[in-house]
Amino acid sequence: MEYLEDFGSAMNAGRRIALFLVSWGWGSLGASEPQSRLSDDDLRIEGILALALPGTEPARSLRLIVHPRLGDLVRGDHLRTMLGVRHGFTERWEVIADIDWFFAHGLQAQPLFARKGLSSVHVGTKYRIGRLAGGPWDCSIGADFIRPVDHPPREITDGRRHFSPYLTFSRELTQQPGWRVFWGAGYDFTAATSIPGEKRRNEFPGDSTTVSAGLVRVRGPLAYTWEAACRRESAGPGEGFVVTLRPGLVWHLPSRLTFGSSGRWLVGAALQLSHGPEGTDARVSVKLRGNFDFLRVLGLGKSRRDGPAPK
Repeated sequence: MEYLEDFGSAMNAGRRIALFLVSWGWGSLGASEPQSRLSDDDLRIEGILALALPGTEPARSLRLIVHPRLGDLVRGDHLRTMLGVRHGFTERWEVIADIDWFFAHGLQAQPLFARKGLSSVHVGTKYRIGRLAGGPWDCSIGADFIRPVDHPPREITDGRRHFSPYLTFSRELTQQPGWRVFWGAGYDFTAATSIPGEKRRNEFPGDSTTVSAGLVRVRGPLAYTWEAACRRESAGPGEGFVVTLRPGLVWHLPSRLTFGSSGRWLVGAALQLSHGPEGTDARVSVKLRGNFDFLRVLGLGKSRRDGPAPK
């Protein structure tokens, strides 16, 4: 069956990297230096955890984000890297802006840097409402806008414009320290652009509604994530439901592995299993992300990025 071939290809492409991350992460738990708590944004890495958790960037914090997609090294000719900034206007309101750029990495058919350029722009915002009626559930609302730009290779874009408002909730499990449950819902308004793109299995051109829920388990510098999502395609040839299961992990790298860098480096790995109108699909995602105190880089002092996590 075709989806079994895809599953074997995905596993062969990503399993060595994922296993390396897991083994290094477990080995680092007892020996790594004290590290600040993983924030909600640390856990939201594309392909690892899709839902935006309620926490926001601390007030007056300005953060530079670098996010290469390591899985591109084995999936195609081009490596995508996101460059962005995230700013906390208040303790409850944040905004983000970033661009995706790409280049031929030279490990497949195309020579190194044979093609390069921009592929998309993204702006988003999130407002943390806080605990509803004084209860245990923390809540936020937000929206993201993504648009392809320039003329990137078809395989790294769907060629469509997306506007995606969402609502998200989470709560700590008081009887199980380190455990957290979350759920949320969102709607994706899409529109075609003049830029051609490539559709992946069970990803359709129409609008869609998504409901998702899951668990997070934080253990030292590691966070284990389990996410389940149900997406309802609104119209078109893909009308129907797509169900996705995504177990993953996020590891805050110790400084001894980042050559003493002042940045906050995170590695994520996840297995994504989905089933929809076009059958079953399996993928392995491996991502690297660096967060830097932009105010310190500019010589304007220290931001509040590493302040206490919101309760």
